[in-house]
Amino acid sequence: MDVTGGGPAPGESGASRLKRLFVRAYSGNAHAYEPVPLRPSPLLQAGAGDLAALHAFARASPVYGEPSAVELDGGPACAAYEGDVTGHWLDSTKHDGSAAPFYPTWMVSAHALAREAAALGASEAVDVGSGDGRIAYCCALAGMRPHSVEIDGGLVRLQREISAATGVRMGTLDAADAALVDYSSLGLRRPCFFVGALPGAGELLAGSIARAALGCRGLEAPPLFALAGVAPAAGGPPGPRWGWGGLIAGHGMRVLREVSLPTMWTAEQPADTPYIFAEGPG
Repeated sequence: MDVTGGGPAPGESGASRLKRLFVRAYSGNAHAYEPVPLRPSPLLQAGAGDLAALHAFARASPVYGEPSAVELDGGPACAAYEGDVTGHWLDSTKHDGSAAPFYPTWMVSAHALAREAAALGASEAVDVGSGDGRIAYCCALAGMRPHSVEIDGGLVRLQREISAATGVRMGTLDAADAALVDYSSLGLRRPCFFVGALPGAGELLAGSIARAALGCRGLEAPPLFALAGVAPAAGGPPGPRWGWGGLIAGHGMRVLREVSLPTMWTAEQPADTPYIFAEGPG
C-alpha cells in the first residue's frame, strides 16, 4: 500500500484510508501528529458526539498544542493535532515493569478499537499500559466500564488531568504494575484486555495478563483480548498471528477479528499496525 496513493486498498480500514489522505496533505514537521475529522465521515463510524469528545480529549491534553485545519483531497476536513511525546516516552522507559515506551495509537484508531470491542460484547475494558488513557477514554464513550492500568506516575497524572477536563471517567489505577493487579477485584463480567505492548518485548507481560484474565473469578463470559501485532517487512510474510501466534495457541484463544489501524509509529509507513481480537477458551 502506498501511503500517498489514490483509492482504497483491499480490506483497508477507514482509519487507514484517512491516514493516507492526511499524510498526503500534511505539511508540518511535528514529532507527533494526528488527524481528527471536523465532521462525521463515511471513513469513520463516529457520530458528531464522539467526534466532539475526541477533540475534547486532544484539547485537554498538554501533549498537543492548538490544532490547525487540514483539507483532505477526497476526505473530510480535519483538525491536525501536533505535539511532542518525547518527555513522557523517556519517563515511561525508566520502570522495570514497563514492556513498551509511551507512543500512542491515533485517537481515531482508539475509537475504532473501542467500537470493535463493544461490537464483540465487551462490558468492560482493561487497558494495560494505557499511556495517556485514550483507549480507556474511547471505551467509556462506547458504553464500556473502563479500567486504565499504567505504571508511570506522570502518565497517570496526565490521564487524571484529561479526565477532570473532559468529565469522562477512565477508571485509572494508581501507578499500577499490570502484572500485580488483582483483576478479580474489579468486578469484571465480559472484559476486553487491551495489551499496550508489541510481540517480543511484550510477550512476558501479555502472558501474565492472559493467565490473570483467564483465572479471573466471577466472569460471565470468556475474556476478550486486543493485541497490537507487527506487520511484516516489505515483501515478507507475517509471523503467525502477526507475532502473537504462540500466545494465542498457548492459551487456547480463538481469533475473532483482525483489523489494521494507524498508530504514531506507523504514521509515515505504508503498513499500519495489525490488531488481533481474540477470545479466551470458554
